Amino acid sequence: MKDVRLRERGVTEIDKEDIRSRLERKRKTGRKLIEIDFDRFDGRVEGRLFILEGTPPKGYALYIPAKYQLNIYDLTGERTRILEEVNLVSD
Repeated sequence: MKDVRLRERGVTEIDKEDIRSRLERKRKTGRKLIEIDFDRFDGRVEGRLFILEGTPPKGYALYIPAKYQLNIYDLTGERTRILEEVNLVSD
């Protein structure tokens, strides 16, 4: 039941700076956003993980292109937001 409240629709495009601001939320730290691609054997991107740098990392976001979905997690690994029908815009 909790997932229903986390879902957010209406965001159609998002870029790296939007992801960084959602991960930082209340305090703007200026931390580096690390990006890791999960590729298939045929070269297609299966998913993309964004990590807000820190020890421990201060937040995570997982983009799944096949579902057009971005899942945002806090530093404890708890999912805090699900953005559906979103397209990641490359820089």
